[in-house]
Amino acid sequence: APATTLAALDRACAATLPRVVPGDEFFLVRDDARRRVQVYLQAALRCPELELTVFGSSANLFGAAGADLDMCASMAPITGALATNQALVRAIGDALAASDFAVDVTTRDTARVPIVLFKDAVTGLDCDVSTHNPLALRNTRLLRSYAMIDKRVRALAYVVKLWAKARGVNAPSQGTLSSYGYVLCVLYYLQAVAEPPLIPSLQLLHQDWPEIAGHGGGGAGGTTSAPRPLHSIPVEHPFDAGKTVDLYFHEATATSRPALRAAAARNTQSLAALVAGFFRHFAWDFDFKTRVVSVRTARAVRKALKAEVDQWPPTPRLAIEDPFETFYDVAHVLKPAKFHQIHLEFMRADHILATHHLLGRPEAQHHAGDAPPPPGWGADDILQLLCRPPEDAHDGGTGAPAVKDGAPPTLGGEDTAATTT
Repeated sequence: APATTLAALDRACAATLPRVVPGDEFFLVRDDARRRVQVYLQAALRCPELELTVFGSSANLFGAAGADLDMCASMAPITGALATNQALVRAIGDALAASDFAVDVTTRDTARVPIVLFKDAVTGLDCDVSTHNPLALRNTRLLRSYAMIDKRVRALAYVVKLWAKARGVNAPSQGTLSSYGYVLCVLYYLQAVAEPPLIPSLQLLHQDWPEIAGHGGGGAGGTTSAPRPLHSIPVEHPFDAGKTVDLYFHEATATSRPALRAAAARNTQSLAALVAGFFRHFAWDFDFKTRVVSVRTARAVRKALKAEVDQWPPTPRLAIEDPFETFYDVAHVLKPAKFHQIHLEFMRADHILATHHLLGRPEAQHHAGDAPPPPGWGADDILQLLCRPPEDAHDGGTGAPAVKDGAPPTLGGEDTAATTT
C-alpha cells in the first residue's frame, strides 16, 4: 500500500482503537462478578475450596465489550458427591437457580462440555460456568502471553476483528470464522510472514530462554526448518477420552519478557503496514489448498501431514490448527461458499488499501460489489471504508454508511468456543 494510505490508516486506527479496545473497567467488572459468584457458590455448596477462574475473551486481552463472562470451576481434591464434572455442574446449576442474581439459568450436564449458562442480573453479563477445564485456562494464558509481547499484536487483532464483524464474516453459527480463528490467523502472520517476525512460537521456546537458546521459530531468533517441542506438559483431554494434549509454552519471566519485546522491536513496521500485509497475505499469498495455519509451529503446516497424523479430510478451504488441540481444525465450520466469501473479503480489503490513494480520481477502480464511496469521503476515512457494512456498500454511493459521522465501527459480542477461548 502507498505510504500516504498507510499514514491515513495509522491515523484512523489511533483514533478508533481507544474506543474499541476494552479498558480497565472491562476487566474490573468481570472480576468483581467472578468473585461475587464464587463467594455465593462456596457458601451454597459448602465448598470453601471451590474457585472460579475467568477464561476466554474476558481474560485473554482480545475480547470485546460484549464478551460473555466464561468461568471455570475447580476444586481439589475432588471427592464425594461432586466428584464428576456432571455432578458439579448440576450442583452449580441448582445453586444458581436458587440465587437472587442469576436469571435464565440453563444447565447442560450431558453436553460434551458440561456447562451452566445464566445472565447476571447485577451486571447484565451473559455468563457460563464449566468445570475442571485446564485446556481452556491454558489457552487463555497463551493468547494473553502473545498479546503482552508487543502492543501491535493486540492492535492488529482488533482491526481484523472490527473488519470481520462489520463485513459479516465473523459468525461461526452462520458458517463463517470465529473471533478465535481470526486471532490465530493474526498470530500466525506475525510469526511466519511479518519480516522480521514480531513474535515467536512460545510453544517452541525453551522455558529458560534466552539463557538457553530455544527453537522458537519466528521472532526469537529461531528457525522454522524443523520445529520440535523442547518441553512437554502432557495432560489427558478433559472431555475427549483417550486423547492427550501438551499444554507447555514458554511463560515470560523477568529475564525473558524484555528479550521477547526487544526481538519484537526489531520489526519497525507500523500497525497500518501490518494490517496491509495481513490482508495481502491472505488475499493472494497463502496456499489454502495445501497449507494449514499453525501458531504452534510458527509456520504453514502441510495439509497432507495433518491428514496423515490427525485424519483431517482433504479440503481447499482455510484450515487452522488449534495450538493445543492440534487434532482440531478451528476453521472446520467453514462451508465452501462461506470460505469463498471470506476470501473475497480479504481481496476486497487488499484492493482498498492498494487503491485508496486514487479516491476521487477518474482512474479509481472499485472492488466488484462495492459502490463508490459517498461524496465527501477522504483519506482519513480508510478504516471506515474497510469496515463499511455490505448493506451500505451497495447503496449506490447516495448516503454515508453507518460508521461515518465520527462513530467508529463496533465489535459487539464475541463468538468463542467453551473449550478453548
